[in-house]
Amino acid sequence: MNSDKGSALSQGAAENRRGTRRRVAPAADWSIAPAQVLTRYAERGVFRSFTAFPRTGSRAAFCMRWHKDRYFDFIVDGTLKTIRVPVVLPNVAPRSTMHREYRQFLDGFQNGELPVHRSIDPRKCFLKCMNRLGSLSVAVEVRDGDYAYATEKLLAIIHETYLLFLQLGGYADYMVQHLGANPDWGK
Repeated sequence: MNSDKGSALSQGAAENRRGTRRRVAPAADWSIAPAQVLTRYAERGVFRSFTAFPRTGSRAAFCMRWHKDRYFDFIVDGTLKTIRVPVVLPNVAPRSTMHREYRQFLDGFQNGELPVHRSIDPRKCFLKCMNRLGSLSVAVEVRDGDYAYATEKLLAIIHETYLLFLQLGGYADYMVQHLGANPDWGK
């Protein structure tokens, strides 16, 4: 009897090793995983400051001081199953060249152009970009309840926005005018 039980366990383990997709149980509380991920980043010193606000209804909010000493709000909505950062890039005109190029940059994370470790699994979450009152906002819609995965990916996308999109995309003037970058940087 024990051998049947053991063979069933080892068969399940073998299936997982072969790449069979494991089911991820949805978080019992949608706000715990993002809080844990963000707290871990804060403890590692990634953020210059970090605040977790009391949860209100179906929303949890966090604020961190991060790239270019800017404050980023991070809002988790359990009802909508979204995690969003309302202002990733301020002062970007709707339908501007920068807005279009940023959308293309974000599309790269979802369309298979990037290596797996940098891309977003469409079964797990979906990336959105909006321009609200002249600021670019980024959100992920969590599809499978894995809020930790969605939080990690959203943080990585914002990080790549500041390290790759702005710095390699020819936006030095934007960084000086709107993000307080040193005008002598890169000369």
